[in-house]
Amino acid sequence: RYRLGLNPEDARAHCQKAQAHLALGQSQEAYQHLMAAIQSEPGYDEPHYFLGLLFRSKDQLARAREQFEETIRLNPRHYKAHGNLGLMAMQQGDTPGAELHLKAALDSNPRDTLALDALGLLYLSHDKLDLAEEQFQSALRLEPESTEIKAHLDQLRRKKRGVQ
Repeated sequence: RYRLGLNPEDARAHCQKAQAHLALGQSQEAYQHLMAAIQSEPGYDEPHYFLGLLFRSKDQLARAREQFEETIRLNPRHYKAHGNLGLMAMQQGDTPGAELHLKAALDSNPRDTLALDALGLLYLSHDKLDLAEEQFQSALRLEPESTEIKAHLDQLRRKKRGVQ
């Protein structure tokens, strides 16, 4: 269906087209472009990451996890793949896995406010209130207008008042 020249530019072009299709909710077209990108450049991490997002949006969590893990195998510092694995682990109650991946995301990108906020929520849910506050404060310094982070910080403060 696609002419593949087996060069990195083809893979990147397919990834860009896939992103556009994903934004439009055209998952089948996005899938075709992502598979073409992988065929064109098997060691390129981004098509695997976007396949992970595609599968996650379809609640195909095992397939999503496989793609995010493949992304990390190809690029161990892919903070967005680590972040997604961390969020998925949180949803499944896997606290050690969530913490591992969220910290890996932050090791790769300390300015990842989504990972900071998620790690704060993880700590908050386990009554590690000082650690939670540290994460929320770091996230808020990066995104001072975020109502979501502010709400999480307020939730933490209410919990602290109830605990102390």
